Amino acid sequence: ECLGELALSGKLRPVQGVLPAALAAREAGRALVVPRENAEEASLAGGLVVYAVGHLLELVAHLNGQVPLPPYAANGLILQQRPYPDLSEVQGQLAAKRALLLAAAGAHNLLFTGPPGTGKT
Repeated sequence: ECLGELALSGKLRPVQGVLPAALAAREAGRALVVPRENAEEASLAGGLVVYAVGHLLELVAHLNGQVPLPPYAANGLILQQRPYPDLSEVQGQLAAKRALLLAAAGAHNLLFTGPPGTGKT
């Protein structure tokens, strides 16, 4: 799959929406060719071969087998999911905890107000 804006000069320009396209390419079991500026975002999909290209001639040479493109190697950025906060960790604040529980149970919005340092977070 190829994704990017092609200039009249042959340069590949970056585009928006690369991550959803990368996820779709991964689901289809295909490699993805993107402009160099979008390679980092595309690599976030994981389990996908990403080729970063700056010019159309680079891609043509790769497809013709003249100059193979190396797959893009991410910089090692690993996204870690933070655990959700747990109300059992909150000390005191019984009224606030009860308000949170009632709001969550009824799918209501809740806004804590007050001066800094009074335990709203």
